Amino acid sequence: THAIRILGHCGPAASTAVPALKRCFTDKSAQLRSAAAYALATMGTAGEAALPELEAALQDVAPDVRIAAALALQSISPARRPEARALLTLEIRAQQNPGLRALAGNTLAKMGELTPDLVPGLRALLNGPNDYPRIMAAGALLRVDPNDAEALACLVQPLRNDVHLYASVPETAANALAA
Repeated sequence: THAIRILGHCGPAASTAVPALKRCFTDKSAQLRSAAAYALATMGTAGEAALPELEAALQDVAPDVRIAAALALQSISPARRPEARALLTLEIRAQQNPGLRALAGNTLAKMGELTPDLVPGLRALLNGPNDYPRIMAAGALLRVDPNDAEALACLVQPLRNDVHLYASVPETAANALAA
């Protein structure tokens, strides 16, 4: 998945990888399918050949794949933005996993589609016990209001701690601040 993430950083310049990324959607690994969708999301219309795979991925059993597919679909085909927004809104409202709820919220915020009615649900995640949902929710809230002091504090705190169960927590917080 690291190679796929690097392709995602290349954006449309990596469009020759679209056939290989399409094949990822038949893999049993949800992590691989999700990474492929995120990579396609960065390619814009250059990823058009993968629209059938992304449409199918909207029904994937793995919520993180559905979320990534929604982002990619609206990136490749802006006319599909309402469909992507609806799926992500449903994920925020129905998803029991706080990390996936926060991921869906952050994805909507990246799209500029996080509506005020969804903010309280994300704000509630700021006080949760796990770093990842707090950081993702804070990142989403800061995209809506860059002056949100509570969300900002959630991102600064992991940068102050010396010990983390996961080494990526400070990096994730720093990336959210940079966005």
